[in-house]
Amino acid sequence: KEVHRLLHCMLQRGFVPDVVTYTRAIDGLCKIGYVNAASELLEEMQDEVCKPNVVTYSALISGLCKAGKVSEAHNLLGKMA
Repeated sequence: KEVHRLLHCMLQRGFVPDVVTYTRAIDGLCKIGYVNAASELLEEMQDEVCKPNVVTYSALISGLCKAGKVSEAHNLLGKMA
């Protein structure tokens, strides 16, 4: 929730989060075990017309694998191609 609030606050103040900002947020969420929130953030990122890069996908795939969600990680890997 805090990450979403920060990103929305940035938008309200006229700052547009870029791929690096979103990627760091996704990576941070994964590292504390919030992979579902990280997945949601990836979708939100794409809704904001900010294209994820290989680092973004790698962070989320790694987080999903560590959380035992290998099938979801595999699906995400397929979306990269």
